[in-house]
Amino acid sequence: MKKMIYMVCAFSVLISSLPISIFADDLIFEKTKIVALQGEKMEQIDVIVSWKSDKVEIELKDRGKKKKYGYLETEIPYDKMSDLTYEYSKHWRVVSAILVTPWLLFSKRKHHWYSFKYKNAEDKEDAVVLRIDKKEVLLYKRRVPAICGLELTEHIED
Repeated sequence: MKKMIYMVCAFSVLISSLPISIFADDLIFEKTKIVALQGEKMEQIDVIVSWKSDKVEIELKDRGKKKKYGYLETEIPYDKMSDLTYEYSKHWRVVSAILVTPWLLFSKRKHHWYSFKYKNAEDKEDAVVLRIDKKEVLLYKRRVPAICGLELTEHIED
């Protein structure tokens, strides 16, 4: 009996420590960055991406960047979306090896990208490119296509 009580307590502690987004219908990602283009310059801005039952919501984390990048905050219905794409790329750490230590030449930097196309309010085609955290890759690859009802295309670059 004592062992059973310990197991129930351990299980309840484990369940309470899990993020709430695992149990909810909505998927919420807080470690995602969106790619913003300003002329020739590309910048990655921290966002909160919420995949709800009928739409995806993108919200800027930093309120100070709202003036410059406020146009990135949007809600996109799934019926306006197309072409879900996951990309994975690896790049040698040459600059870090030069600046820090030559041992970094033996490692590669890895990036995970998630993108989709959609029709905006003017019925023109637009795209969103997200850089996702490595801990969230499986949720993006498995759950998001099921939620929005689109097929995922994968591109792996070595």
